[in-house]
Amino acid sequence: MKDLPHFRRRNADEVRDLAAHILTNKTDDRSALLRLIQRDDHSFRAIFAPRYFVLAEGEDEPTKSQWNNLKKKLKRAASDIFVFKDHGRIDCEPGSPGCWYVDFGFFAEHARPQALEKVQTSRDSFRGGRRADWRNLDERNRPGPSPRTRRGRGG
Repeated sequence: MKDLPHFRRRNADEVRDLAAHILTNKTDDRSALLRLIQRDDHSFRAIFAPRYFVLAEGEDEPTKSQWNNLKKKLKRAASDIFVFKDHGRIDCEPGSPGCWYVDFGFFAEHARPQALEKVQTSRDSFRGGRRADWRNLDERNRPGPSPRTRRGRGG
């Protein structure tokens, strides 16, 4: 097994609110979160009710796609989140099966994705390492709209 990243300490109440929000689906406005367990390494386990997943007729387990969608939803909610690969069924209460769990934590050190840096830098106007000042330029020397803008959106 690979070494796990170090996790940052987070306020359990804030994480509980985040998990409760994420574990609410479109068909039921109540959160499916039942318990949030904080571990010694500052990672968390969210135990949630089976009603979160809308299962097909005759199915008793969520599909791989449904699990992946939940993991993506967690990652979109917080860019510094790490979602464990392991997930599955767990007892809701001791001896009472039927709930699900997902494990996650927040990176102690989270580097900014390079793709994001490139997008932000390319959108800014820079000249010689400094932001360009467009206020003192007139129509003759101010750059016009891009060809895409002239064509219209999506063209």
